[in-house]
Amino acid sequence: MVYDDLSSAGVKSCFRYCALFPAGSALKKVDLIDYWICENLLGINRSRQSATERGYAIINELVRTSLLRNVDDSGQYVKMHKVVHKMASWVATDLGKDKEKRVVHANKAELRQLPNVTNWRRVRRMLLMNTGIAMLSGSPDCSRLTTLLLQQNRNLVGISGDFFMKMPNIGVLNLSSTNLKQLPKELSDLISLRFLDLSSTQIETLPDGLQKLKKLLHLNLERTSRLRSVAGISKVPLLRVLKLRSSKCLTDVETVKELKSLKHLEVITIDVSSTSALKELFKYNKLANSVQRLCVVEAKRNFGLSTTDGLIDLTIRSCSTLEVQVQTSSSCLTFRYLSTVSISSCADLTELTWLLFAPNLTVLKLRGLNKLQEIMNKKKAAPQLQGEATLQKLETLELSDLPILKQIYWSALPFPCLKSIKKTFVIKYNDKNWIKRIEWKDPATQARFKSCCLKLVPSIGTWSG
Repeated sequence: MVYDDLSSAGVKSCFRYCALFPAGSALKKVDLIDYWICENLLGINRSRQSATERGYAIINELVRTSLLRNVDDSGQYVKMHKVVHKMASWVATDLGKDKEKRVVHANKAELRQLPNVTNWRRVRRMLLMNTGIAMLSGSPDCSRLTTLLLQQNRNLVGISGDFFMKMPNIGVLNLSSTNLKQLPKELSDLISLRFLDLSSTQIETLPDGLQKLKKLLHLNLERTSRLRSVAGISKVPLLRVLKLRSSKCLTDVETVKELKSLKHLEVITIDVSSTSALKELFKYNKLANSVQRLCVVEAKRNFGLSTTDGLIDLTIRSCSTLEVQVQTSSSCLTFRYLSTVSISSCADLTELTWLLFAPNLTVLKLRGLNKLQEIMNKKKAAPQLQGEATLQKLETLELSDLPILKQIYWSALPFPCLKSIKKTFVIKYNDKNWIKRIEWKDPATQARFKSCCLKLVPSIGTWSG
């Protein structure tokens, strides 16, 4: 059996963990690795970067041996074939001898309460996902439980205070995409908790007693549309990952100062609406390098971005008067990991030459930039050009509602990796002869793109290539 030939006991443990999820479901690699890290399956006392690299190496081995499959070309998701899943479930339950070692109920709207389990003490991992459960009550004796996944239970509105009382060893708790508005104070008794996901919930404040979770490494509060403050977050001393994107909590200067006191922080996702908060954020190199996903929204003044090692995803939205100024440091001359940039509704933006500092950009989305004439300005770019090719890794390009855009670059670019162009141009020409006025670089380019131009919708004037 291929399972027996896996390279180590650690790889086998990670494979068995995958059996917790329904067969054929898409598993995001980074989420899977976060679970493994917080279950201590990737080794104790590793840095997050080291553990993440180990996690990807394990996933690659499982894909290489066909125990997992990549879902698509993006490389972000894997899945398990139902035949392999059956084998994994068998192995994960001690060759079928201890079926209550893992409890899995997914996509069962008829399930309205905890499932019947003969001996809760035997349960090691449990997933109750997309069920009809509205309230979790009682006090099941789950002394061996280490992972509890309750995500996507849209009807779940409450958890009783005694529910967590006999779960001392939980390391991973996922309550995302539920309708919870508050959590019981007894949550703070989960002294082994290392991973807590509250994303896409209705919570309005941080859970009471959060500071008692001394082992907490990973806290996800993204898309918490009612959460207005994370005051007190600095009291969670070992926190490595803090995700705040798309929450109601817009980061101000005081929040940045509090984040600065989290000495172990390695990953932040965050929304900022104040240029002073942004300046404060980039004042501390360690903190700035921890920012992986950043959204600048409704900033009232021009702002500067410092090139960092960490930034992966940048969104700029509804900043009326805007010029992005990039400051390079001696340690980092580019946004080396920046792969996704989305900019919308910035009325005064005229160019984006700073994208030269993002050599690994794969996704660029621009929308509603009424004064954008060119993406790269030759004069501004000249001091930065060092012979490197530009936008060579771009895979997705979306240009929408850009009424005066004239050019992307001052000369032709090959775009060798481009896979998708959506709503590429908004064209002002209302007559039937507009296509004759296009200047093609050569006959081959004309032959390649002219047929796409014929898809023009005259009433809108938009070419969707």
